[in-house]
Amino acid sequence: MEAIILAAGDGKRMGQETPKILLEIDGIPMIKRVLNAFSTKYTKRKIIVVKENFNLQLNDLVDNITYAYQMVPLGTMDAYIQALPYVSSKEVIVVPSDIPFLDQQMIEDIIGYYYQNNIRNLMIGMKMLNPYSFGRIVTKNKNIKIIEQCDCNNDELNINIVNTGIYIFHVEDVYQYLPNMNIHKENNEYYLTDFVNYLSINNMLDTLIFPENYKLKGVNDQNSLANLLREKKYENTFKKNY
Repeated sequence: MEAIILAAGDGKRMGQETPKILLEIDGIPMIKRVLNAFSTKYTKRKIIVVKENFNLQLNDLVDNITYAYQMVPLGTMDAYIQALPYVSSKEVIVVPSDIPFLDQQMIEDIIGYYYQNNIRNLMIGMKMLNPYSFGRIVTKNKNIKIIEQCDCNNDELNINIVNTGIYIFHVEDVYQYLPNMNIHKENNEYYLTDFVNYLSINNMLDTLIFPENYKLKGVNDQNSLANLLREKKYENTFKKNY
């Protein structure tokens, strides 16, 4: 299996000049933290999707990776497609670049579950006490759809199962989907979550839902980063005392 890390976004909501994936947490850039999680027996190659020439900012930080380039920001589905020419395995694990505390054990647990259960495509969700800002996993008539918070109605906002943005895909399934791919005209982007919905409709998707865990949470802005650091500190203190 190969890993695809989606890192071509601007991260403007962080409100700083430094690109989000280069933001240091405890002295380690976020992108390096994510890449370190894939030092596992299951992943033979790491492919990172970046903006044009962004590899020049990463070369001193990371090694033994393959770069794919999203020349025009056309969304997460397009970013995934840009990585495919570099893929040689039948399956890939796809993760966002802004989950700073994702670790090797978590990745091995996810991939191990995938192989042990003979799954074709897998979406990783999480049950949260307060799911604010996360996309909700909505199940209707056994079909799964991911709806971003800004698009949720009142009933959907009450759902506490959220999307982590982590998936394992059987690579050939994307080529069946491409003729059905539609752009979202409001922002001129293709969404990876639409592909997930397609897989669900065609009975090619399983889900693995974790209890709430800071290791699966992404960072959107300075406030979410501060909350995540507090959560990590609290959990580590709790484990130390008990």
